[in-house]
Amino acid sequence: MDEREATEALFDTAIEIAQTPRLRGNLSGLRRRLIDVTNQIKKGGEPDWYNRAEDLRAQLIEILSQHLMSVEDQPEFRGRPDLLAIMYGQVPEHLETWNREWESKIVPKIKALRK
Repeated sequence: MDEREATEALFDTAIEIAQTPRLRGNLSGLRRRLIDVTNQIKKGGEPDWYNRAEDLRAQLIEILSQHLMSVEDQPEFRGRPDLLAIMYGQVPEHLETWNREWESKIVPKIKALRK
């Protein structure tokens, strides 16, 4: 995998996470999916651009995890029951605005970083 392919794989994975409720609802899972991409790079040895891929991965994890954790700031957030519902892809109605922001705010933010 070259640097361009790795970068595309990281962006594609981040967008897939942002667009898939059951993926974006699991903090450790979303981190693991992005770490898997950089682990694939290291299989053949660490290329000289590997640190740039790790930096990008960290930025993407930060964007995704910040929005996921912002659910706790929602006025009607009910804690663990809501987190579990999100993790299973069944976002409660009272969190619909937050849920729509994945498409309206997070995906565009990732795409802007891609350019």
